[in-house]
Amino acid sequence: MNNFFADSLRVFSSNIFSILLSFLAGVIIARCLGPENKGLYTSILVIPLLVQSLCEMGLRQATTFYLGKKYFDEIKFIANILSLSIVTSVIACVVTIAVFYIQGVSDFLYILLASVYLCINIMIAYIGGVFLGKDLISKYNSLRWIPNIINIFLLIIMLYVLKLGVFGALFSLVLSNMFVLFLNIRFLFRKYGYIYPQYDRLISVRILKLGLVYGISLFIINLNYKINILMLTEMVMPSELGIYTLGESFAELLWQIPSALGVVIISKSVTQKNQDELSRDILSLLRISLFIVSVCSIILYFISPWVIPFIYGEDYIESVSVIRATLPGIIFMVVFKMLNSRLAGIGKPYYAIYAFIPSIMLNILLNIVFIPKYGIIGSVLSTNISWAIAICILVFFYSKLTNATFKQIFIPTKTDLDALCRK
Repeated sequence: MNNFFADSLRVFSSNIFSILLSFLAGVIIARCLGPENKGLYTSILVIPLLVQSLCEMGLRQATTFYLGKKYFDEIKFIANILSLSIVTSVIACVVTIAVFYIQGVSDFLYILLASVYLCINIMIAYIGGVFLGKDLISKYNSLRWIPNIINIFLLIIMLYVLKLGVFGALFSLVLSNMFVLFLNIRFLFRKYGYIYPQYDRLISVRILKLGLVYGISLFIINLNYKINILMLTEMVMPSELGIYTLGESFAELLWQIPSALGVVIISKSVTQKNQDELSRDILSLLRISLFIVSVCSIILYFISPWVIPFIYGEDYIESVSVIRATLPGIIFMVVFKMLNSRLAGIGKPYYAIYAFIPSIMLNILLNIVFIPKYGIIGSVLSTNISWAIAICILVFFYSKLTNATFKQIFIPTKTDLDALCRK
């Protein structure tokens, strides 16, 4: 089996386990916190995640690109990445605290935990870029499910035993990710010896120059994804926000598995020599993923009225309508994630900016119109429409760049399933 499909299958299999763990953690949080406190928990994490996408400045993707292309001395490059991760973590922390205070959030513990979680995530992301640039996909992938196991264990203690509520859920998240950061650093030291943060002007300028484009792209994408929650926070009750976020996160389980293959696409795009073959494999994987997610979406549409009350309780029965309305957008996200990963892997992340700037503007406008009229379902419709527009633009650019036709991108072929079994 060629390396691309072999790595893709390994990521796919491992990510199923990771998603199941995340799902279990979500069930624990939903049942212990209830709709209102779950909405509060989600709203607290929105700001750090948005700030992360901006303050990371795309350095993980830039790290993967330059390390994979072997433009610089490896040890010096990694040492420089460590120094940049520290600097950007501090900046991100300051920005997050400022945004919280501007929003009027005054709970010191919530702000502290959200800020620490952000710093840890940024450092993990940078080191993950090193793994992908060295084609250490199995190592990168193995560390994804570890924090989920630790988080579940801590959530049981914090929420069921100690009953610490939102604070306990946030504290569990911080501790589990802190452990993963420790494992990442330990692996680097074992592989390269003790590496101390260093500053090299040439390396820093090159990374920041490319990373800035990646960073703007990621920020715009995440803003389009998170803007709904920010607007709902101001326009609906916390309990409605909890209903919305549960339904949205449950439906997103469908695209997390194929979209996780994006790390393989980015890594192979900068390390594999035969790019024409890789392009064909990526489109084959995209078509297979679309078929699988579409079938699963149909199944989920019909079983969600029984599954949601059984798993989360009757308090979340209204999330069923959110799930059903979200499903078309999930399919759009699968297309975006895989095509955008390919473009990012070949050093062209700016196409996502072209696609999502008009999408964000449309999303905001539709939310203003739809939320007062249709409530949380109006927000889902706004997201679906804006994502559809963005995907159409991105597919247009991808087709022009790679000469791939609409049929080659979307229509399954008889050889797609055979590709998974190629020797």
